[in-house]
Amino acid sequence: MRALGAAEALFWLALAAGVLFRLIRYIANPSLWLDESFLAINLIDRSAGQLLKSLDFAQSAPPGFLLGEKALIHVLGDSEQALRLLPLVSSLVALGLFAWIARQLLTPWAATLALVLFSVNDFLVFHASEVKQYSVDVAIAVLLIALLVQFARGPATLTRVVPLLVAGTIAPFFSFPSVFVLAGVGLAALLLLHQDGRRRDLVVTAGLMALWLVTFAVVLALASTTIQRVSSEVFAGQPSPGQGLSRAVELSWSLFVNPGNFSDGTNALGALLAAFGFVEIVRRERAWLTVAFGVPWVLAFAAAVIERYPLGSRYSLFLLPIMILLVAHGVAALVRDSRRAVLLATALAIFVVVPQGATAVRHAWSPPRPEDVRPLLETASNGWRKDDALYVYRNAQYALRYYGTCADCRPGGGTWPWPIRPAPSSRTGGQFAAALESERPTIIGTQTPTADRIDVDLARLPRSGRVWVLVSHVAGHGDENEVAVLERALDVRGRLVDEWQSGTASLLLYRLGG
Repeated sequence: MRALGAAEALFWLALAAGVLFRLIRYIANPSLWLDESFLAINLIDRSAGQLLKSLDFAQSAPPGFLLGEKALIHVLGDSEQALRLLPLVSSLVALGLFAWIARQLLTPWAATLALVLFSVNDFLVFHASEVKQYSVDVAIAVLLIALLVQFARGPATLTRVVPLLVAGTIAPFFSFPSVFVLAGVGLAALLLLHQDGRRRDLVVTAGLMALWLVTFAVVLALASTTIQRVSSEVFAGQPSPGQGLSRAVELSWSLFVNPGNFSDGTNALGALLAAFGFVEIVRRERAWLTVAFGVPWVLAFAAAVIERYPLGSRYSLFLLPIMILLVAHGVAALVRDSRRAVLLATALAIFVVVPQGATAVRHAWSPPRPEDVRPLLETASNGWRKDDALYVYRNAQYALRYYGTCADCRPGGGTWPWPIRPAPSSRTGGQFAAALESERPTIIGTQTPTADRIDVDLARLPRSGRVWVLVSHVAGHGDENEVAVLERALDVRGRLVDEWQSGTASLLLYRLGG
């Protein structure tokens, strides 16, 4: 009883910690980074109807997510925290639902382990405060699994499967990869009906599940242009279709590092534990759970092989709940069959939990601020003089476009001392299409920053005086990054007076001439 009491206490502590980690990252409110800026510009500039058409900067997101974000902008404004509210709420809902699922499927200690891994996972915490749809993908996946588990807890009847049918019809509007999860939970639900001998209900349910395909077809039609554009960007430079299988295997293995958050030294352990967990489910003859957990992986893998879905990284975040549940199943099976259960459980906890927990605590104490452009813009604004100029490195223009047009981002409001001229939508829809046009004294850096092209850019600056240089998301060519080329050209024309760093973004102040 004491052991169960300890497991119960740790379970609720893990749940509270998961909520806290997500709220801390949200409240820290770092600047939008490159990918967030791409989508935020679309959300702010476009009407609700235009969001359902081809998006700029090779962006693609489910229509339900886009319209939800647009509604929040109308109600709460266009600040970073308003844009990140939907991902945050989705992440918290997913956390609560996952906690419930873990308690239904696992022993108390295994459920606690699963919840700890879900609560401290740095990728889940990061995407909980990112203006992208990946937290919604996780929430939809967890919701569908939770509805299936609830259905499996009682007699398999048509009326009991209705919530799953309704959720499955809506899910594709909010999550593209929900189709993989729907295939698993749908087949699992049909299997449960078959096992209970409910043949009439099985036929009716299968017919109603056809609505899921209709919904997905509608969503695919709405977003087909941007999906194709994103696919071409993601798969550009990848191996040929004949090599898709080896590439998919490589990405499947890497899932245990990103987004599984097992370090390079423990990813093999994570994969092994997940495999043990899957075997344990099969051994216990839980066919419906085997189907629900196995089919999404198989379909996602197959889609990656034929280059229809980019397996790996944030695109596979929706598989993380299944991965964690399998790992917890595997740990529970190994500990149960071990003669030294306490010793094995302790060792596994150290290897599996401690590294991830340490990262979560460290990032809660000092939240990461990648490409933190906003404070640098405030620094330049506060130090701006009448004849100053602003040179914007090409990949920094997207954040500048957002902060230059955002109505609710500056404390106390007000305008920036430099002009902002948004560029028209790109006909090609390329990811790095221009977001801003130069308007003196603001110069937008060239899209192909070779030394010759940078010389053309810098020729548009005053021959003397001060120039602020805004830099973020630096790209590299060979052994030298693009900003090094820019700094070398500026050093010829003047001298560096001061510099500031915020995250990986930087602000340089040069004095030209004299």
